[in-house]
Amino acid sequence: MDRSPVLNTAGAESEDLMCDSVKCYICLNPFEKQTVGSLENCQHVFCLECILQWSQCCSYL
Repeated sequence: MDRSPVLNTAGAESEDLMCDSVKCYICLNPFEKQTVGSLENCQHVFCLECILQWSQCCSYL
């Protein structure tokens, strides 16, 4: 059974986010003009690079 998280990117860009002070919940850096991602059933937004790296090494947590 594959328990890999479902990543939602859908071409979302950080500049589309509602709040200028939003930060990645992994690296805690403020978003700049970059592609972002989130997990299915989660409201948190992450740098796409951060969430892809997390999904490869730590998604079993």
